[in-house]
Amino acid sequence: MLMLMNSTVLLGNGTGYDAKIKDVQATAGDIIDIELEITNEGEFVAFGLDIDLPEGFGLVTESFSLTPSRIDGHIFSASILPGTNKLRIFAFNDTETKAFLGKDGVIATFQLVTPEEPGTYELDILDLVLSDEDAESIPLNDPEPGFTITLSGNEIFIPDTEVNINQDVTIDIEIYNYQEFTAFQVDIKLPEGFTPVSSTVTGKFAELNYDRAVEGDHELETALIGDDVLRVYSYSQLNTLFEGNKGVVVSLFLNASPEVGGDYYLEFDQAIISNVDNENIISADPLPGKVFVNDENILKIDSVTALTNETITIELEIDNSMPFTAIETEITLDDELTLVTGTFAINEARLTDHEYSFEPFGDGYKLIVYSMTNDD
Repeated sequence: MLMLMNSTVLLGNGTGYDAKIKDVQATAGDIIDIELEITNEGEFVAFGLDIDLPEGFGLVTESFSLTPSRIDGHIFSASILPGTNKLRIFAFNDTETKAFLGKDGVIATFQLVTPEEPGTYELDILDLVLSDEDAESIPLNDPEPGFTITLSGNEIFIPDTEVNINQDVTIDIEIYNYQEFTAFQVDIKLPEGFTPVSSTVTGKFAELNYDRAVEGDHELETALIGDDVLRVYSYSQLNTLFEGNKGVVVSLFLNASPEVGGDYYLEFDQAIISNVDNENIISADPLPGKVFVNDENILKIDSVTALTNETITIELEIDNSMPFTAIETEITLDDELTLVTGTFAINEARLTDHEYSFEPFGDGYKLIVYSMTNDD
């Protein structure tokens, strides 16, 4: 049995041995998963380390485990040292000297209880020891700085999305909350060329997500303030709480018709997350969302690789961000290429009331597609 309690830690640079913990983002009060990674250029048979847990964090009982793909009969000890908030970990094989498997990757996982206080916390690896088959300590890289756990509070944000120009787009608003809330309100500054669109379901500019709102209880109101501020708010006359602690609470509907494509930002003029006492419990500045407006219309023929004398299929594609009603294009063929008679076909799934012709023209063919009724 290898004992690591009295081993000396030798630190060096560029030894090819080190350990790290992946950064974690979660909601305050959540139970979080921690992954411990060890990178090793050579073999090691045992390891030990301490992890200094921030105040308010605790180890979930029996959550520690070694990664099956990296062990070969190894066992472990993982516990909080009495009178401290320090997690001490040992891993070894108690029957024979066997190396851990692999050269990198997660070697152990465990869970921590987090405090109900938003913020950024650090986990520090202390006194890391890797032992070789002779029970000697292996020189290590200098330890990296603390690994971060970011616990969000009551936050509201708009995820990024994209839309073709002159089309309608759905804008989701998400709330991550570690405290319960019964109402919210947002005022969103609309970029030039963006206008609200009424929902066919609610008749308003938005719809609640009933995975989080309580149908028949939470009410929804929307209003356009001036020309460019969209107000959306939801509340319950009975102070009923929204459900869950993360995800979309409401979806807005806009038409995106700016003069040109590009990135456009939906900024918050104000945001309120309200608890049952009518207190605004938002704990961080609301994050704006980006809408990428695509205004490209591309006609293309994809390249084809084939054998000599092989019959191939050529596809003409149009990727369009704006509706179109007609096509006219000339396709030139090299002398070595010959159209197989009767094989031209149009994709009926993209047509409405369109007619077309595909006729010889110069060194190739001319394609014309049109609608007498100007259908898109």
